[in-house]
Amino acid sequence: MSQNRLFVFFNLSISIIFLCFLQLSCDKSKDTPTPDPDAGVGSTGSVSFTYRGQKVTYTTVRAKDGNIWSQQDLGSKRVAAQMRDTLGYGDFFQWGRWDDGHQVRRPAANTVAGTSLENNPAGIRGLNPAPFVSGWWSGGNSNDLWTIGNPSEVMANNACDPCKAMGKGWRLPTDAEWTRLVETEDIKNSETAFASTLKIPAGGWRNLSNPSSILAVGADSWYWTSTPAGGRGKGVWILPSAVHTSYSDDRSWGTSIRCIKMTE
Repeated sequence: MSQNRLFVFFNLSISIIFLCFLQLSCDKSKDTPTPDPDAGVGSTGSVSFTYRGQKVTYTTVRAKDGNIWSQQDLGSKRVAAQMRDTLGYGDFFQWGRWDDGHQVRRPAANTVAGTSLENNPAGIRGLNPAPFVSGWWSGGNSNDLWTIGNPSEVMANNACDPCKAMGKGWRLPTDAEWTRLVETEDIKNSETAFASTLKIPAGGWRNLSNPSSILAVGADSWYWTSTPAGGRGKGVWILPSAVHTSYSDDRSWGTSIRCIKMTE
């Protein structure tokens, strides 16, 4: 091989190696989530995790309460682009249940009665596919929790937190945390909820007795907290003209979930 050909071959090899390195670097940067939001209100970050067997990446945001929140409902396709963005609507969870399949917007038929066997987290653990259960956890009390990180470890009075799927530090917000968020973000109705840093859409909620019935889509939103209220659950109900914090209702209702991250 002549010196000229050797020189051309050498340069071509270097170019190929460089392009491969560049491509790998780009792919790596694309697959690596950005850091948590910085301290500035409204700053964003992202988190990648597996949800319902699929790798997803969610946007996170520093809210006015100083905490890091997901800027998406759990189960949504993206941050809501408008209040009635269907791709911004997430799944509907019964209070105290994890992502076992019951929460999808069009779940399996309600074929399981609310008997004592299925009517708590431990009893329903083995259902596959998991239906939306009428009368879900109706025998609960104010000592119940929604904090366990793995469905295999659930107990009759402590359920698996679906926010744990997002990774270290992520969990369901408490009633007090949601109430403070509403206050600091000055959320007064559905429109101001979407205008907040959390971009809350009006996704509606699921009827407690009919899993195929979704109510108030485009008008209201309803979010569970991890806080029980006797045998019920506490949540935040956002309407076109008002907001009800510390709102308690039947655990059978299917509502949206937003997750909060605890930082050290």
